[in-house]
Amino acid sequence: MSKRQFKSQASSSRAVFGNGAGFGGFGSGSTSTLSYLTEPPNLSSISDPNVVVAFKNLLKKDSTTKAKGLEDLRLHVLSSPHENGGGVEQSILEAWVKLYPRISIDNSRRVRELSHTLQYELLKSARKSMEKFIPNIVGAWLAGTYDRDRPVSKAASDGLNSFFDTEEKILLFWRRCQVQILEFAQEAILETPETLSDERTVNADESQAKFDRVVGASLSLGINLLTKLSKQDIIKHEEAYKSFITGNRILWGFIASKDAFVRRTTAQLVLVCLEKQPGFIEEDLETVGTTFIDAGLRSPQLTSSLAFTHALGKLTATFPTIWTTCYKGKKAPLSRLRRFIEKGSQLGPADYWKALNSLLSHLPSGVLPTDVTGAIDFLKSLGDGISIRDEPRLNISTAWICYVNTVRQLQKHLADPKEQNQLLVASVYPLFEHFIRPTPEGTRWATSNSTAALAKAFHLCAAFEARQSDAPLTQEWKRIADTVITSIQTSLPEQSKDFEKSQASVTSEAHRWFKLQAEICKYSGADRADAEAYKDILIEASALIIGRSLEVLSARNGKPFGAAGAVEGALRLAPDVLGPVSSGVVSDNESAEKTIISFLMSNLPKLVASPSAPYLIASLKLLCASPEQESVCRSIWQTTIRGLISFPDSSQKAVTAEALTSLGSFGFISDAARATDFVQEFLISSTLKFLRGGESEWRGIFEATIKYSCFSDENSARVIDTITEGLDTQNPGFLNAVDALEFVVAHRPQLLAETGDREGTRHIEVMTKLLELGESGHPGVISKVVSLKSALGKIGATDGLPHEKGSPIVSIIQENLESVGPRSLSIDTLVAQAEGVATPSGTTSVSDLFPNKENWHKALRPILLACGKDLSLSLTNILGGTIALASPDDSSSSSPPIARDLDGYSAALRMAIYTSKLVAQEHILKNVPINVQIDIIYLLCLTVEVANDQLGLRRNDLLWSSLDEPDIEGDIQDFIATSQRALAKILSESDDWLNGSDGEQSDMGHALVSRLLEESKGNSTTAFYAGRVLANVLSGLVESHGWHSASGEEWLTSGDALKSSTPNGFTAVAILAGLKESLGSSKVVNNLCNRLVSDVTGLVLTSEKAPLLLSLMNAALAVYDQDSLPVANNRLVFAVKQITGWLEQPDILNPVLAAQASRSLQLLLPGISEVYGPYWQISIDFCVALWNSKPVMRDANTWLPAIHASLRLVILLKGLDEPNDDLLEALEDAEKEISEGIVILLAL
Repeated sequence: MSKRQFKSQASSSRAVFGNGAGFGGFGSGSTSTLSYLTEPPNLSSISDPNVVVAFKNLLKKDSTTKAKGLEDLRLHVLSSPHENGGGVEQSILEAWVKLYPRISIDNSRRVRELSHTLQYELLKSARKSMEKFIPNIVGAWLAGTYDRDRPVSKAASDGLNSFFDTEEKILLFWRRCQVQILEFAQEAILETPETLSDERTVNADESQAKFDRVVGASLSLGINLLTKLSKQDIIKHEEAYKSFITGNRILWGFIASKDAFVRRTTAQLVLVCLEKQPGFIEEDLETVGTTFIDAGLRSPQLTSSLAFTHALGKLTATFPTIWTTCYKGKKAPLSRLRRFIEKGSQLGPADYWKALNSLLSHLPSGVLPTDVTGAIDFLKSLGDGISIRDEPRLNISTAWICYVNTVRQLQKHLADPKEQNQLLVASVYPLFEHFIRPTPEGTRWATSNSTAALAKAFHLCAAFEARQSDAPLTQEWKRIADTVITSIQTSLPEQSKDFEKSQASVTSEAHRWFKLQAEICKYSGADRADAEAYKDILIEASALIIGRSLEVLSARNGKPFGAAGAVEGALRLAPDVLGPVSSGVVSDNESAEKTIISFLMSNLPKLVASPSAPYLIASLKLLCASPEQESVCRSIWQTTIRGLISFPDSSQKAVTAEALTSLGSFGFISDAARATDFVQEFLISSTLKFLRGGESEWRGIFEATIKYSCFSDENSARVIDTITEGLDTQNPGFLNAVDALEFVVAHRPQLLAETGDREGTRHIEVMTKLLELGESGHPGVISKVVSLKSALGKIGATDGLPHEKGSPIVSIIQENLESVGPRSLSIDTLVAQAEGVATPSGTTSVSDLFPNKENWHKALRPILLACGKDLSLSLTNILGGTIALASPDDSSSSSPPIARDLDGYSAALRMAIYTSKLVAQEHILKNVPINVQIDIIYLLCLTVEVANDQLGLRRNDLLWSSLDEPDIEGDIQDFIATSQRALAKILSESDDWLNGSDGEQSDMGHALVSRLLEESKGNSTTAFYAGRVLANVLSGLVESHGWHSASGEEWLTSGDALKSSTPNGFTAVAILAGLKESLGSSKVVNNLCNRLVSDVTGLVLTSEKAPLLLSLMNAALAVYDQDSLPVANNRLVFAVKQITGWLEQPDILNPVLAAQASRSLQLLLPGISEVYGPYWQISIDFCVALWNSKPVMRDANTWLPAIHASLRLVILLKGLDEPNDDLLEALEDAEKEISEGIVILLAL
């Protein structure tokens, strides 16, 4: 600081503390301890002039000056411990007590934090001398524990907890100081933004924010007193509580505050009063009730709606008269309530609607409308609130349930049944129609997929109808059913270009109808209507839809498949409404199900090649699931497949035949297929078209026939013979034969070893053919041949079943994980197989179920190398720019193309997803030795890191080929989340990970960290990713168990990672990045930071060590806050001079060093913000020059980290709190160039 600046400060201090005029020209000043008008303390009795200057700094307007004053005072207090003459002098305590309340609410977070830290140090130094001042500062001290900024509240709480080390002592402290706490809270809420802040120097927003922060903390004090203390403790000082709570219009007026936290805290205060001291509320019921209803309902309650509604509901339940005799508002409470509910939840959670439902249910009679018009208007307001655009979609279901409950409540207030029916017609019936047939005009009634609310509404209407002579619900249900029927009957013909869209719309509409019928039937709420009151309504209307759908199918030859979709939807979604009907909708009182069966019997063979065939066959499949329908379904199936055979061959015929053959999953169908000659002829001819003719559309029939055992024994042998004959490269269709054999081995291996006149020979013949194929070297079958030989080697020659040992399953799993292709078994299947053998009594080693670590790493390595080349990852990964330290030599050897499964997943990803699903099951992982567990977790974490990178880069052809399929990205995200949860659980149980001496789980954490420390050594890309895993693991361990300084320091010094000369940059940066804030007080890191800054001072730009040294220094500096670097200013200045000197050598400054240097300046420059010099201008000129440079123009991707770091540097320089004149001048001179440079970057 210059002498001129010091004199300026001194003169302003005299103006503040000088005799006569007082503070700010207001005479004797304010009596409030919080107001900026408060009279300053008398400093004349303080002996140390430096302390006097520090106190004077606390009254300056600038927050940096105040923070400096607090730091100076803290250093003085630390130099005066209690053991040295009893601590600080009395006059310092007297001055501090007057300033502490006001300084503890300063707008600067740093100032507030330091004030609480200083308060703690004063208590520790003065002890007994400070105790007598506690009543004067206890309110401000405890209010600090409720500060919204966590560092501030932590500083206040830490000081409190250090003196009162048990909950009992803290409670006693609150009990003894409750009067003083209440006085402080009362004083705080009586302040205004204008009395807390000087409007001449503080803008309105900051002034209001300060006021809201003070009020919120004060209300929290009152809440905590009522919560912590017993009723007996409170009664002792009842008058003090009443003066704060009772008759305090200002207090309750905060329910309409513009600050959400203040509103929520006010609501919480009401709830606590109602629970602990309802008498306080009862004495002031008129004020509290009127304020909440008149002001609270009228004011926005954005994000506080739940707390407010819950409080108002509790208040209403306890004192319902707040809505009637005690209400003194200008407008009727119903008017206020309507305006409130029209706003919806105001971004509140779904529980808001439950709270609103409770509030409405507790309203006294006479508040809600008792006439039908008023009730409809009220429900319209409620519906408008639900359908408002900003209402979260997750709330919709709960909101409409609240709506239906409100309808029920309002209906009870209507005495006339006609009015009750009128209410239902106007407020409930539109919900049903809009769900079935949504329209843009009817968004007011949009219930999304909230069928539960619709079912509840239906039962409300059904219960009402049961009490009436007429049947309004029956008529409405029939009317809606007629609209569905009309849609089916008027759907577009096949010639129309919108035919598919029209039929799909019909199907969706019908499915919504039957989904609603099903929901109504399964509804089990307490307000459920009697089945007799509603079941016939559903059955009759549904029967009409089904009957008309079948008529349309018959009349239009199955072309309108939407009608078939309606039939299938009825059977699948709502079988309960297909029973007999009591009216004449269907002839002879026949059930809708029998009508469908009759239709399929007579029409399915004719329609089997029509567009409706898939839905009709699906309907037949649903009927097959009913045991009593086996006979008729068998008959329908046989006649249908006979009808299909008569149609000419086509791809549609093949698809339909596959669907019919898949019905062989029902045993009686497969029995019928094996026993029917014409079916066998059709199946064998279709299979030969695939095996010999290579017609792939018939493949599905072959697979379905094999899978469901639809071939007779004779034809099964014939098919196997045909496959065996086809296993010859001279045969054009040999690849189909290999695929067919793979399918047989996977689903019915016993076909390869049947008994008979060729006992055992077929198995040997197939193996011989596979050996011949292997010797051919054909690239398309080598990998398949290997897997088939392995599988066939496990098949017995007598019964064709796999051996009972665990090895065949292990072999299949490992083969499908390591040899990946489109025909690989799904991961879920592999997991299911592994779960089946991973039993304590099994013979298989659980370790063998996991992927081989060498093969996993081999599969992952080329992907890891390819992903790790992208320097843009420095913007997103925890190790930042250290990615540039990875040696490029890793990728020198070429790798073969990555094999993928049907979803495009690589072997490495399949292994990882499979492993994550097994690891998620603790009973499996716990049966694996710890060293194997470490291998598994290490490789799993590596794969997760690569997956996160590929997602961030949006790259294809690495772990997965593409994210074009909508489900793939979700599967990847699930894999990442599952893996991270498994790792988090392991870390949470490793409480003694530093030593690993507290049980197996601590050994696990210790061993994992040790493995990662080893793997992250060196400069390979693998080491880089291992370092990232290490950083995340350390962060998770510290988050779960904290950082123990003593043992932590010992751990840090036990290795050589945190040395400035370390060659293992990834390891060092990982430790620093993972432990970060925990290392703020570490002597090891302090020394490392100073050493690195000194080393950089003498570093040559062209040195090979430059990137590593800069990375280490940046990571070490990042441990500390900008204003708390543990390095002397002169060292920081020397380092900055050295780095800015490099910036003047752009020809040899590569992208990596440019990025690292910019990052270093971000961390170093704030520490010397008061120092003048040319480096401010150099830094800005470098950034502007970089943006305009030709290399950046040519290859922006390579320079992206440098661009990002330079932008961050310019932003930081612009945002420094107290820029010196050199920086201001440099920024002003470069303002135009900076703007133009940013425009150039935007154009890249």
